[in-house]
Amino acid sequence: MFYIKLLSKGGKIYLKQKEYDGMTKRVVPLNIQKELGELIVTKSVETKKNYIWHFYQFMAYNHLAVDDFRHATSEQVKKWIGAYLSNISGKSVSYHKSFLASVQNVLTTFDRDGISLKRFRRGIPEEKTPEGTGTWQAHEIKDLVGLTTDKRLKACLLTMANSGVRLGALSEIRIKDVSDFKDDCKKLVVYATSSKSRYTTFVAPDGAKAIDDYLEERRSKEGKLDDTRPLFVSYVKLKDDRIISKPASKLAIKQAVRNLVETYRRKKNIVIVEGQRRYSVVMSHSFRRFFKTGLSEAKLDSTNKKRLMGHALNVDEKYDSFTEDRLHEILYEDFKKAFPYLAIYTEKYEIEKRDKKITELEEKQKEVDYMKAQIANLYELIQKKES
Repeated sequence: MFYIKLLSKGGKIYLKQKEYDGMTKRVVPLNIQKELGELIVTKSVETKKNYIWHFYQFMAYNHLAVDDFRHATSEQVKKWIGAYLSNISGKSVSYHKSFLASVQNVLTTFDRDGISLKRFRRGIPEEKTPEGTGTWQAHEIKDLVGLTTDKRLKACLLTMANSGVRLGALSEIRIKDVSDFKDDCKKLVVYATSSKSRYTTFVAPDGAKAIDDYLEERRSKEGKLDDTRPLFVSYVKLKDDRIISKPASKLAIKQAVRNLVETYRRKKNIVIVEGQRRYSVVMSHSFRRFFKTGLSEAKLDSTNKKRLMGHALNVDEKYDSFTEDRLHEILYEDFKKAFPYLAIYTEKYEIEKRDKKITELEEKQKEVDYMKAQIANLYELIQKKES
């Protein structure tokens, strides 16, 4: 990969490329960041940055200012979009989708939803599913976490698996957003500083313990922790040999997770064919799939499942007469049904899961025996009538 830096010189945009440890860095001029930042509205900061970058690329290619786009006719807008899509035809499916999502976001802000992008979306080639993009299994997560001694990385992995939080949201969590709750679990407020995107979920016992272990390690290095500080940090050594902590960026966390997944892939001899280079990124999102699958297997109420995942609710699902504390109590009572399905290390939940399965099988066997008895009785009645 390349380090890509967008620069402005003499009113023209040009690219500067440099090898950069397998990562991609995107830079947008500050004045454009500010202008687009006021127009684009998203749930997460990272999504907003992504949309700003894609829309900026689109503007630069077509030599547009924001006002040009704002006042253009529908035909002009579609012409610009078509030209830019032709230019990025070799990019990935997700790249196309992110670009169109950024355009739709700006159109909505300008109250121009009448401009349909369906034709362009239909033109995006179907995405091939890379090998191994399904859900992690508990034993695989256990093996993966066992490959590292880094307590921060362990806490990140198990928090994603046990709370469903997106990887991109980890860098935004503050210490005070995580609090002890019941049954060795923690309550987690995600996107706490956003009134629109904020939601509350819970961290199952294994993830909660990993967070406690990591915070204990941080206290041993930093002393008393300020609860307004980020939960996940990186350490930097200064010229005078002092070591200070700074917020861990999404890029730092993502790269650490990606490297560990790649190590796991090589250790397990998982082969990636050409065109499936995003395997490690997709596998990072699979922690969220693991959480969602656990909630589904536990047969949680559909509305509660949406709340715990941070998904948008329907209008009739939003308006409850409960206080926030009472709603969290109700949500937790449903959430704890999923403990056996989210357990990575906690043996008692594995036993509970096995016992529940045995009980279900016994119940089914009773139903089968009952039906057999009913059939036998019917057969006996038929035999009597015939005789």
